[in-house]
Amino acid sequence: MGVVTRSTDKWEWPDSLDAVVAAPDHHSVLLENDQVRVLEARVEGGDTVPVHVHRWPAVQYIVSFADFVRRDADGKLLTDSRAIDLPRGKPFVLWSEPVAPHTLENVGVELIHVIVVELKSPPSLREHHSCTLAQRAIPSRLRAFGKTLLPIMAALGSDPGQPQVSAVHNIIKG
Repeated sequence: MGVVTRSTDKWEWPDSLDAVVAAPDHHSVLLENDQVRVLEARVEGGDTVPVHVHRWPAVQYIVSFADFVRRDADGKLLTDSRAIDLPRGKPFVLWSEPVAPHTLENVGVELIHVIVVELKSPPSLREHHSCTLAQRAIPSRLRAFGKTLLPIMAALGSDPGQPQVSAVHNIIKG
């Protein structure tokens, strides 16, 4: 499935860097329409995802996790998961704003497996759902979102169990 229409918000990176285009061995489209794009991202232990971007903010449903290192397009270290406090239970849910060009290296041995729901709505609509939300509202919304993902995960042959919701905001933002 190809990449469909882009929203009209300002974006400085070429479509060729879109995660599905630039790193198709690691990102596949499960569903796409005018409002959302649902990706399955898989990174095997020791593998590095080529330089790519994530154009839209997204909810990330982490099915399986391993430590990772994220670098910008020039190789500068952005995030080393071994140096930050991330939930270690599986599955868990995170929020991410759009991410500029970066690579992601799985420095662990386990598979990193993530269902990413990118929100394509215009920025004016997203502003009402960003940091202005009360922190206590975020976990309940993420729990509700996790319930929505259960049928998708079942269709993929995965038993997601009960997601661990993290109140960490934008923890893996590039």
